[in-house]
Amino acid sequence: MSSVEEICDHIALINKSKKILDGNINDVRNKYASGIYEFSFRGYFQKLAATLTASYEILETKEADGINTIKLRLLDKSLSENDLIRQMLNFGTITSFNMVTPSMNDIFIKAVGDARNQE
Repeated sequence: MSSVEEICDHIALINKSKKILDGNINDVRNKYASGIYEFSFRGYFQKLAATLTASYEILETKEADGINTIKLRLLDKSLSENDLIRQMLNFGTITSFNMVTPSMNDIFIKAVGDARNQE
């Protein structure tokens, strides 16, 4: 699947001789995005974490050389990435911010599961 991600623009996923998914690779990734973000910042991690209440689920945290890295899932669909960034800016300086996109392998597993549930 990693080869697919590197060389393809358009994909079709087939399971048990049935097409279960097709489209532009970026559109497919966006459709299966899980609302997970990873960001790094210099600042007050404990204060930021305390404000991430029920709107976010913290999945992983790391600290190295004064930079905190947090991976979290957005639970409140009414919030945007910009809302999260605004909140972060109150507690430090952002050094990186990325949406975690699912791999094609993860998408295939999810799509197969969804197809089975529809049978």
